[in-house]
Amino acid sequence: YFIATLFPGKKGTVTKKNPTPITVYANDLNPSSYDYLKKNISLNKLKEDHFHTYNLDGGEFIKSMFPSVLLKYYQDPLESQDLHVLMNLPALAVTFLPNFVNLVAENDEEIVSNWTKKNPPLIHVYSFSKDGTDLAEKCCEMLQVEEIQDLTVKFVRDVAPQKEMYRITFPLQLKFVLKNSESNEQEQPSAKKSKISDPVV
Repeated sequence: YFIATLFPGKKGTVTKKNPTPITVYANDLNPSSYDYLKKNISLNKLKEDHFHTYNLDGGEFIKSMFPSVLLKYYQDPLESQDLHVLMNLPALAVTFLPNFVNLVAENDEEIVSNWTKKNPPLIHVYSFSKDGTDLAEKCCEMLQVEEIQDLTVKFVRDVAPQKEMYRITFPLQLKFVLKNSESNEQEQPSAKKSKISDPVV
């Protein structure tokens, strides 16, 4: 499995031992949470080359690091794996979805040509709502699309009167992340893509 988690917090469940081999990309803007991620990796004696930690804004992580995560995932289309993106920040997570738009250029052949050869990345977004009926429309609005295929909304728990937590899950479609011609023209030729191995300052 590949797991990208944008808001793991101090508990960081992705740092617990797992019998299934996984590669984790964990990002948290909170410096304290970021420090705990690194400490938990060490305390649980996990392989550090399987855990990549970042101290970035969630939107910046998606824009600068997620394209490289996609590249790693799609490099071997025959390898049986899944990529899950966890966005467990119910108050704000949905507002980070626009960052997935215009991520991948059409000439990124390893990603584009292999997209249909593996399961697409699954996005898991947590959000608050009165009854959950507004969440599909909200996700469509964020991604600037009329419909998201195979989107599901699952009740998680009651939070307060008239306030419930839900998990929205949907496969990330290639058309969502492909750069359009207008964005390609605006992109600077000298811009460099971030790599997974790039250090975070």
